[in-house]
Amino acid sequence: MAVLSRWSDLADLSKSLAESEQSERTLRLLYDQLQKLEQQIGAKLAKGDNEQMSLRLQQSSALMSRVAKRPNSGVDWQLQPTQSVVQKITRQLPDSIDLLSERPHNEKIQIMMGRSGKHLTLDLPAHASAKQNLNQLKQAFANLNINVDVERDGRVSFSTAKSDSWALKEPWVMAGTGVRIAAGNPVSVALNEPAHVIEKLENLARENTSLSMSRDEIRQL
Repeated sequence: MAVLSRWSDLADLSKSLAESEQSERTLRLLYDQLQKLEQQIGAKLAKGDNEQMSLRLQQSSALMSRVAKRPNSGVDWQLQPTQSVVQKITRQLPDSIDLLSERPHNEKIQIMMGRSGKHLTLDLPAHASAKQNLNQLKQAFANLNINVDVERDGRVSFSTAKSDSWALKEPWVMAGTGVRIAAGNPVSVALNEPAHVIEKLENLARENTSLSMSRDEIRQL
């Protein structure tokens, strides 16, 4: 029995190492490409040759997007390494649902998370700041093993372990008092997969945004 257990542990370790190596290969490839693009943009800006660089940026960002989104890329939508033992699922509410902005009155929101059986009630006080409301969300969802964060674009994201993912994959039924969720019949709200961070660079390139803005995004990535 001990021999079988040892073989099982070795198999798990081998799988984990293979996943880590794949993550490293992808990240190194993306980093090298981003570094080259930043250098090329700097040179083109100095010369004022923007048109040719815009085309190059479109081609490179599309290629990086394909590399980063491959099922076996080893990185998630934030370019963080993924391993099966720690993999998380992340979802975001649609833009029409705002749980952070300050409101002039108290609000109470009930949330039922699909068929997972998880549910909670949010109490958002009048005149609470976005930071205070975020802390309320963090505390309430932490009891359900769900992490709450604010992304670079200001959107609220919810993440949990893959084993608890049904709480985020299925639509939420929300009811409340106030304006975030108007009083009345409960509403069904489907959560969205967050946009991949490479997509912003890809969109900037497609829209022929200024090269300086694209360079800022590259530096951030």
